[in-house]
Amino acid sequence: MYASPHTQNREVLWQQLQQFASETTKPWLLVGDFNETIGLEERNHGGPEMLRRCQRFKLWIENSGLIDLGFSGPRFTWTRGVSPLTRKEARLDRALCNMEWREKFQDGSVRHLLQAGSDHSPLLIATGRFIRAASRNTPFRFLAAWASHEQFVKVVKTAWAKNLPLVPKLDHLAKNLTTWNKEVFGNLFRRKQRLWARLEGIQRRLEMGGPWYLLRLERQLRRQLDSVLDQIASLWFQKARVEQLRDGDRNTRYFHLSTIIRRKFNRVTALKNEVGDWISDPQQIRQLVLTHFKQLFTEEGTITSEFHTPTVGFPCLSPSLAQSLQQPFSNEEVVLALKDMKPLKAPGPDGFHAFFFQTCWPVVGDEVCDVVLGVLRGDPLPPGLNDTYITLIPKVPNAEKVTQFRPIGLCNVVYN
Repeated sequence: MYASPHTQNREVLWQQLQQFASETTKPWLLVGDFNETIGLEERNHGGPEMLRRCQRFKLWIENSGLIDLGFSGPRFTWTRGVSPLTRKEARLDRALCNMEWREKFQDGSVRHLLQAGSDHSPLLIATGRFIRAASRNTPFRFLAAWASHEQFVKVVKTAWAKNLPLVPKLDHLAKNLTTWNKEVFGNLFRRKQRLWARLEGIQRRLEMGGPWYLLRLERQLRRQLDSVLDQIASLWFQKARVEQLRDGDRNTRYFHLSTIIRRKFNRVTALKNEVGDWISDPQQIRQLVLTHFKQLFTEEGTITSEFHTPTVGFPCLSPSLAQSLQQPFSNEEVVLALKDMKPLKAPGPDGFHAFFFQTCWPVVGDEVCDVVLGVLRGDPLPPGLNDTYITLIPKVPNAEKVTQFRPIGLCNVVYN
């Protein structure tokens, strides 16, 4: 891909490519020098006219149904000028793909290499990850699709009947659900393939004048297929972490692509160290992150000055308000707090989303309330209740430095 430096010539190319995008359903990837950027943040220079150009280019990408693969490595791919006054930099080179390519190569990545012998950086394209992910045990995660199965409530009731404290009981339930998922619920995608194959065979038989009972079997299989498709949509909706449904109730492809893009955005493949060198070794990246946040949260000195509480200036509470604040918490307040939680936000170490507690409240509600109200009355926290995952979230697209990440804590729902 090489787009002309002249705006009019580029517009002709955009029209041709947009026409091609509307006519093909095969996976395709467009890589090279576009001589445009999608925003002023991709340049170190520009004004109002440049901003209008960026907006037109971004709109063309959206109208063509293309997805930017992002990048790792240096931020800019083109530089010119030998002094601070004449230096210009921009991300003119990129890789765009259609939805079919993104689905086919979910780990496809782009790396900006160092410039040598040209004012443009080479782009290295990988259809998989540049660095193989370290093998690890996948933690338990509750799946919202389980709740649609007719045996789900029975499994929860059976596991919940164990005479255990709340935290071990949730762990016991997680193990039971994991086994039940493998032995009963099964792989949704394999179930979908089997149902498609059976329906295809039945419909071919009916075309040749098959027996009437096949019509009834076809209706049953259609209902089962609809149920599986809804469960798959629920699965991808949960993984995508989008705020709402779009364009209907079953947008599996949209949720799937959202999941892929979100994972790519959150994955760290390379970072700059303190002296500006790029590092991509996973162990070195871990050490860089640990060192940074240890220094950030280490106390630098001892506060020697005494703090004196002011004796005046604080507003007084009315007697009725003060009395209301002293009232003991109730079960209704616990339920209200749970209902206010987003159902499928990232869970804590126990793996259970708020959706589980909201759905299974008739089974688990009394015990959850007993634990929560006991802690609010001054009882010690049950061991494991406040276990928390610490994870890093990029504050900007294509984060380059560890300072461009912020840590967040993922707490268990009952602790929240």
